[in-house]
Formats: sequence, structure tokens, C-alpha cells
Amino acid sequence: MKNIFKTTPDNCKTVILLYLFFLLSSAQQSYAQRITRQYNNVSFSEALKDINARQHKYTINFVYDELEDFKVTKSIRNQNVPNAIMQLIGFYPIRMTQVENNIMVECTHKTTYRYKGRIVDERGNAAEYATIALLSPIDSAIVGHGVSNENGYFVIPCNSRKVLARISYIGYKTVCRIYNNTEMGIIKLHPQTMIVKGVVVKGDRPQYKMLPGGMEVAIEHTLLSKMANTFEVLNLLPRVSVNGQSISIFGKGAPIVYINNKRV
Repeated sequence: MKNIFKTTPDNCKTVILLYLFFLLSSAQQSYAQRITRQYNNVSFSEALKDINARQHKYTINFVYDELEDFKVTKSIRNQNVPNAIMQLIGFYPIRMTQVENNIMVECTHKTTYRYKGRIVDERGNAAEYATIALLSPIDSAIVGHGVSNENGYFVIPCNSRKVLARISYIGYKTVCRIYNNTEMGIIKLHPQTMIVKGVVVKGDRPQYKMLPGGMEVAIEHTLLSKMANTFEVLNLLPRVSVNGQSISIFGKGAPIVYINNKRV
């Protein structure tokens, strides 16, 4: 049987060059799918449109008006499209569903009203990861829950026309106010200061870091490190509720807990 392809030095060079071109093209396409962007107080819908325009692998589906109220301030560095979207979601009540290369993004709380505002500290700086609970003025039942983003902004879907808002932030006084307007405006916090025998004690807020699928909290050298036990620490974290020894994540249910990589 004769060889259909006869190997020569020139043919070898051609094959090698074609192979290298294929590898280079694949690497460029793969790199093109990585997202590096800085979003400053833009609507979630605009951010999704921007990500969708910067890649060709995924088709991002969403309803523009449904996500327009949610503002995002986020720095994304060399992330694939699903991870970039998850970083934008943060603690918002937004769900991402992926089926192969199709991505669906939607708000999980279909409500009549959306309470919106911005939380700042005593210097006017954004208070990131402040916890906002909306309570019924009648019986104090929780009717909505949210967490402020990097710009201090928050959006909380809610069906109640009048709410009691409780804003808490480590190291600052808890704020409780009645609202019958969904535009809550700028809420300024004041430091929690305690004087003990002439000694002034001030609390520092813990350092939060968003990770894929969760959040990392550094409690060393913060007020959280002074808590009596783990349950008290968890009860002060955003969207975490503790009742006795029962732990729940708002909108997610009971979590699976690992200590030193061991499930407990």
C-alpha cells in the first residue's frame, strides 16, 4: 500500500506551523472568554449586557426591567463568564441557572415593592456588608432581608407597603426606622463607643471577601473575635440567622458546616 501522505521536511514544517497556529488560536479564544471589568454603580442589566458583548461562548438570557433596580459595584479580574456573573450577584436575591452554554439570570423574589437605599459610615464612606432586615411594624415578623454592596447600596424585594427597617453593622449602632416609601435614601451610621472605667473601646468591622460559592470572613482583631462562641459569631454575619444551635441562611435554608475541613 502506498503512502497517501509523503513526509518531507517541508511538509513537517507545514504541519508544525498549522499545529502551532491552532494552539495559538485556541489560547486566544480561551483568553477572550475571560472577563476583566470594573463596574461602578451600574444596573445589573447593563453589566450583563456588557459581559454578553465581550464574549461569544455563552448566551446570557434575562429580563432587563426585572434586574434594572439592582446596582453593582464590583471589580472582576480574569474570570470566566459564570464566575463573573456570580460575583456580580453577591448577596442579591438573584439566581443564575446554566444549561451548557445558555445562562439564565432572574430575580428570585417577585414582589410588588423594592426597598432601595445606601448605607454610609460617619465619614460618608460606603458601608459594605451591612445587614438590613425589614420587619412588619405590626408583629415584627421579617418581611425582607438584604446586604449592602461595595458601594453601600442595597435592594430588598418586599410586598409590605410599610416596614420597620433594622440596619446593623459591626462596630456601629443599630438603626431602626419606619419607612412607608421604598426610596430609603442615604442612611448614615454612627460608631458604637463604650466607655469602661475611663477607657474608650471602639469596634473595628471585620474584613469580608467574596469567594466562589461563599464568603470569607477574617474575625481576628475584630469584635467578632470577642464573641463567646461560634453561634454568636455566625449570628452577626450577613444573611445568617441563629436560633439556639439552629443555623439558617436567609433564602437558602440550613447550611452544611465544616470545621477544619471536617463536616460537623
